[in-house]
Amino acid sequence: MMRRVYGVRNVVLVAVACLALAACVAGKKAKGPGAYALEQDVPQVVAVLPAGVELARAATEGGEVDPADAEFVGGLTRSVLRNQLAGKGYLPKLDNAVDRKLHDNPGWRDMDAKALCALLDVQGLVYIEISGWTMVNAAAVETFMLSAGARMVSASGREVGSWTETAEKQKFSIPTSLVGLVGTLAGAFLSDSPQKQFRHVAYDWGWKMAQVMPDCLEGRSLPEIMLVDSNVDVGVFGAGERVAVKVFAEKDLVASFDIGDFRKGIPLKMVGEGEYEGFYLVRDGDRTSGQPLTVRVARLNGAEREWIEGEALISLDGVPPSAPEKPVYRAEGDGVHLAWQLPEGEEVAAFVVERNDSPVGEFTRIARIEDAAFVDSEVEQGRAYFYRIRSVDGARNLSAPGKPTEVVMPRFDEMTIGGELSGTLITGNYRVERDSVVPAGQVLTIMRGSRLTFADGAGLTVSGRLAVKGAKDAPVVLAGERWRGVTVAGGGGADMTGLVLSGCATAVSSAGLLRMEGVDAKGEGGDGVVLSGGAFELKDVDLSGWARGVSVTGGEGVVAESALTGNGTGVAYSGGELVLDHNNIHQNERNINASRQLAVRANFLGATTTDKAGVSEQVILKSVLDAPWPDGRVIALMEDEDLSAEQITKRFEEHKACGIELFNQRKYGDALVELAKAGRYGADRDASLYTAYALMELGENERAGKTLESAIKSFPYDFRLRQVYVRYLLGSGNDAKALAVVDEAVRMDPGNENLTFLREYVVEEARRMRTEASGRSR
Repeated sequence: MMRRVYGVRNVVLVAVACLALAACVAGKKAKGPGAYALEQDVPQVVAVLPAGVELARAATEGGEVDPADAEFVGGLTRSVLRNQLAGKGYLPKLDNAVDRKLHDNPGWRDMDAKALCALLDVQGLVYIEISGWTMVNAAAVETFMLSAGARMVSASGREVGSWTETAEKQKFSIPTSLVGLVGTLAGAFLSDSPQKQFRHVAYDWGWKMAQVMPDCLEGRSLPEIMLVDSNVDVGVFGAGERVAVKVFAEKDLVASFDIGDFRKGIPLKMVGEGEYEGFYLVRDGDRTSGQPLTVRVARLNGAEREWIEGEALISLDGVPPSAPEKPVYRAEGDGVHLAWQLPEGEEVAAFVVERNDSPVGEFTRIARIEDAAFVDSEVEQGRAYFYRIRSVDGARNLSAPGKPTEVVMPRFDEMTIGGELSGTLITGNYRVERDSVVPAGQVLTIMRGSRLTFADGAGLTVSGRLAVKGAKDAPVVLAGERWRGVTVAGGGGADMTGLVLSGCATAVSSAGLLRMEGVDAKGEGGDGVVLSGGAFELKDVDLSGWARGVSVTGGEGVVAESALTGNGTGVAYSGGELVLDHNNIHQNERNINASRQLAVRANFLGATTTDKAGVSEQVILKSVLDAPWPDGRVIALMEDEDLSAEQITKRFEEHKACGIELFNQRKYGDALVELAKAGRYGADRDASLYTAYALMELGENERAGKTLESAIKSFPYDFRLRQVYVRYLLGSGNDAKALAVVDEAVRMDPGNENLTFLREYVVEEARRMRTEASGRSR
């Protein structure tokens, strides 16, 4: 009697596979006559033919399909199906063996099944047709999908069956792991390349196909492999880097992997039920190229199976490059100039410049650049520095460090400056003889230990960007007699750290972006800091001797961990959005004066009751500190219970964690409620990001954009917030505003490589969007 051979499902293994591939959305049920097949029609020795790809139905966010991507998708889909067939009792021919014969017979597509089986020396053929695939980047979401079918034909030309499945996966670009979505893969989730993300989808597709395709009962029962997760898409591995492999299969197997013929039998340790991990650490001197990754698993009864990773060849390069040649160093007014020559006859990807205060000990990397020259502007006059330069090759190997070279930075005499200022003022003494301005689009950086003495009536207006890089042991000093202070214009920005101001009518006035940390300004009347617009963040700022320490008439931001004492009014508030957080505001004639309602929490005001706190009627004291920060504890004035600083922090973290967990469970409405509760006790970047993500999921994109925009104003120097906001703007088609947001960040932090790369990405995306729009208009 003829038997029907059904696709076998192992319940336990299916459960494990579902856990490992939780992020992949279930595809359609298998169609056609492929639910079962007659045993006598199922061939054992088969050839999986190159996949057919319908390019018109592939998607890369509306653009043209990259032939290299199509080749990757086709090859990967083919290898995944071949690996799955090997586990179902078939004996599939290796792809390269099949391809060699097909290459020698260019007319093979016109051959019938019998002739083609004879050519390939197999009993059956497997045809793959890819009807759709997607690798799309949009706003904060990346989507990956594969829809493909397989048709098995015996040597007689009889169709054994045909099957179609779809697998899909979405990846959210958030700063923490999505616990519960991909439990075993969450650790590497954010750093996965598009190729690796698509591999997971292809593996899911292959697993589904294995469940509906018939077993070959002539073959031996082999161990089940659901997924092989690795970092093979890195391509070239340098010394000290790991080739990492993780396998999801049935439990209690002996597992290992090979790197081609270079290294075999690298053990994979079982770290959980059905999970195996291992790695190969590239050693100095290792060198090989084009090696396949092969995983081997075996049961205790000797049944062994191998899985050959498709569309990924590994190269190891543990041989470091030569060091740069003929380095030249010279000290000038703008810093130490370094230049060198490339190692002769070698390909170098970049150079690393290292510096130290002595010729021995640990050197600090100060730059990684592609050019054979560099200017170190962060140096101080009168000090000696030791430099060494190293080459970096394409495998990220560093050359051996050469002999350090000493450079002495001379101490320059006082320099007179004024008018339009930009560039870097290295450590030194400067006299500002007249009113000066940092023009729009320009950046002025003042290095630690510098002193600028302003003439009577002179001042500094910032229309571009000002970066003051002082330190506690080497502050930047801005001084003079009756000078005007620093004015940040609307559209301008200033980031000032380690600064001392004296002798000015108003220390700082800002209508743009302002960040101050570790700033000491003492006055004799007038206003210390005037905030009339834009965004601001003041931390560890000491203001005393002013008529008004901080005057807020507009803008929004926070004053935190600062001391406002000995002023006429510590804080004067009449407009904008102001948060006062853990400040010492006391011993002023009036601590806080507000002409409109202002809720204040957790500041030391010299008293623990409202009537003695020195505040006006419009100030609503929610809580105070019972001693100066950082020693004081929080005393609640408008709640039934006393809350300590630790309890407030705990409540914030609890509500935030609950909101994130609900988001991970896709309960977006509930997540918003919890994140709003967290906002009552504090704010941070993650809470803002998850609020925006939840709003995006609920289709409230406009609110999500406003949330991100508001968060950036509260945390203007946070790179991650700007990155997500830029991707949101690009996804909304607002490339001009996206570029403006990035340029604003670059002006505030011109040396940040991440911002440079982000700007290049935005410019390229804007160019692509304009090209597509132009094409549609024609």
